[in-house]
Amino acid sequence: MYTPISTMQNEYAHPPGFDCPYGPVSECDGCGARDCPHGEPFHYHHDGCPACDNPSGPLSRSVQPPMTEPQIEKSNIWTRPDPDAVKVLAERYRTGQIELDNFVYALSDVAWGVCAWGSCQYATALAMFRALQLLKQSGLDPLEVFGWGAEIDISAHPAPLPEVLRKISEYLIEQEHCFVSDGEKLDEKAVARAHALTTATSLDDAFDAMRRSAWDLWAAAKRVTEWVYPTPVKINMPASPGYGPEMNRLVQSGNYTTALQCYVLVAIGYILDPDKAFGGFDT
Repeated sequence: MYTPISTMQNEYAHPPGFDCPYGPVSECDGCGARDCPHGEPFHYHHDGCPACDNPSGPLSRSVQPPMTEPQIEKSNIWTRPDPDAVKVLAERYRTGQIELDNFVYALSDVAWGVCAWGSCQYATALAMFRALQLLKQSGLDPLEVFGWGAEIDISAHPAPLPEVLRKISEYLIEQEHCFVSDGEKLDEKAVARAHALTTATSLDDAFDAMRRSAWDLWAAAKRVTEWVYPTPVKINMPASPGYGPEMNRLVQSGNYTTALQCYVLVAIGYILDPDKAFGGFDT
């Protein structure tokens, strides 16, 4: 039986009394895939069905993309990581036997469309982040596996952590005062959180402060990485898969880049608790 992944609770549920075999969930992708004439899981999305609204355009990618060989149980490889199995997958990816998205999906514990980092639009960012983590835990250099090693040197003198925290603090305080100049009342709590960053010991609290100030994860990860690496190396990251209507898929195309930025901040020790730092972001 098809297992739905959406647990969103909002006003865009099925019509009242709708008989949903998957439980009382809104925007149910199980019923969406069943009811849409095009088989689109996001048929009940609050922005409209991407297939019905644009029949000639591309559908969103399937909730769970088909795996190519070898067939490996996601739950097993993540909950009981087998370095040898991971290395087999990595070699098959490097030799072109597995496509990037399927490779990332196989290595992550993330269901497409669901995300512990907050909005479901970050799902592929979290999936890539988990894949990078698992490759490292299996004794591989994830940057080399994906072919980025020659372009990224994460030991290349990042700015000192206190300096980065000071810049973030100053920027957030200035931002709050700019809001006041636009007629809004100064958010004293936001200013206090920003001031407290000068004595923080990691970037975890900085991401928390940015999330509370209505930053999305895409912008926060990019801006913080720029403060850590004032002269960042430009790389051409592949677009990540997206879900939902066309504009939603467009903004999600940079999720693999966001994942790499988050991974680098963890790898250099500036983020101590990634689930806390990157969790709960809206879009």
